Amino acid sequence: MAKTRQLSLETRQSIVVLRKEGYSMREIAGKLKISIHAVHYSLKRKEATGSNGDRRRSGRPKTTSPAEDKYIRVSSLRNRCLTCPQITADLNNTREMPVCSSTVRNISVEQG
Repeated sequence: MAKTRQLSLETRQSIVVLRKEGYSMREIAGKLKISIHAVHYSLKRKEATGSNGDRRRSGRPKTTSPAEDKYIRVSSLRNRCLTCPQITADLNNTREMPVCSSTVRNISVEQG
């Protein structure tokens, strides 16, 4: 199955408006020249979320909060002798989900 491009916001809004006017999914697909499945999934998403906005997120979600990022940066600047595994161990004492040392290294390189 090939990836297809995402429907524009205007198209998704048009789908909802046409559906409220009483058009069937097949008629909407014909008018807008898109597949019936696209109409179906757009209406289904609108019902589930109440919004037509983009829900796609690019990349993996961050594991650390901005406050934890700041803590990592400040710790490494205050004591230059600390290694990433030492900062990681200190950070993991206060967290439920542990953070790996490569995450700490990436954050310190990114910010410093």
